[in-house]
Amino acid sequence: MGQVPTRICPHVDRYLRVCFAQGDVPRLEELARRLGISRVTLGKRFQEEVGISIGKYITAARITCAKRLLTTTKLTMPTIARRAAFGDERSFRRAFLRETKTTPAAYRRAHRV
Repeated sequence: MGQVPTRICPHVDRYLRVCFAQGDVPRLEELARRLGISRVTLGKRFQEEVGISIGKYITAARITCAKRLLTTTKLTMPTIARRAAFGDERSFRRAFLRETKTTPAAYRRAHRV
């Protein structure tokens, strides 16, 4: 393996973009393996660098991706759930509601351009 990067966040962002583009759920173990560090070290270094946990960061990125898809496409909820890297529509709906205090459908109606 190569040298461990000094900054973690750019690698996390790149990994998330690839996951979202492919509709894959981000896996911290996979990201840590690619960086040549343990999952625990990844979490600690990310927290130190960014100031929030990597889990919260990934959730925020997934919600941001879903919001963009909700307002700019006519994709179905199951398709948006997959593209925003949620395991299924139910987990997407729960996470979206928890983070935004509204459902994906209500968000779409309120913010569609």
